[in-house]
Amino acid sequence: MTRLHSLDPGQTVGYALVDLPPPELPVDGSPITLMAAGGVLTETSRPPRVLTTDEFRTFEQIEIWASILQPDDIVIAESFRLFPGAALHLIWNDFPAAQTFGIIRYICLRKGVRLHAQPSGLMKGITCALMKEKLDFSLSPFPDSPHEQDALRHALVFLYGTAGKRVGDLNNDNDKGGRRS
Repeated sequence: MTRLHSLDPGQTVGYALVDLPPPELPVDGSPITLMAAGGVLTETSRPPRVLTTDEFRTFEQIEIWASILQPDDIVIAESFRLFPGAALHLIWNDFPAAQTFGIIRYICLRKGVRLHAQPSGLMKGITCALMKEKLDFSLSPFPDSPHEQDALRHALVFLYGTAGKRVGDLNNDNDKGGRRS
């Protein structure tokens, strides 16, 4: 079973653990609709299942998280970029997001776990309603925390974005796993 650990680094780290469906090929030979790391999602595949969400407030909590990582797991984390327009507002800042991302990167390197960093801008337009539609929350309730929700947004962008679909395509009401032409 491939698990997706999605993190939104910052002063408070949003975390989501998502269980990817097992690899599945269409029975009728129809085209594969969505490639996800670790398997193939088809129109008949169950949606990725959210196992848990959480917030980490200390480096010790991140260390505990690291202890559950398995070699087949995939870690998604928001990358940190300091943009010129924000630089003046961050004078004397300790950059907790950058520190946390560095720790996550180091843990993944040491444990041999795949890390995919993605910019925060990819999450724009992913609403709570869309997350509830595309992810299975039968084992874990939809989180109230904006940090945990952002971690789920990163997971959703990774799952659908790596298949070559634009993030905007996720908002299309006609998209039910959409076949590639």
